[in-house]
Amino acid sequence: MKAARILKPKESLAIEDLNIPKPRNTQVLIKVQSTGVCHSDLHLWDGGYAGPAGVFMKVEDRGVKFPLTPGHEVAGTVE
Repeated sequence: MKAARILKPKESLAIEDLNIPKPRNTQVLIKVQSTGVCHSDLHLWDGGYAGPAGVFMKVEDRGVKFPLTPGHEVAGTVE
């Protein structure tokens, strides 16, 4: 499958070929028809966000690992 991925913060998205994941336990596989971009995706691309008192909070300090595929708001069909 093809995926638009964030390889590093503030760099252009890269289109990569990935293996189709195999669902486990109660998971399902969704064939994505479309996806939206929300503010949390922009924070991932930016590498962080303004925290308390305007301090920049790096997403990597909060457990995010790059590369990653953004987009958790999807529409599609269950395979």
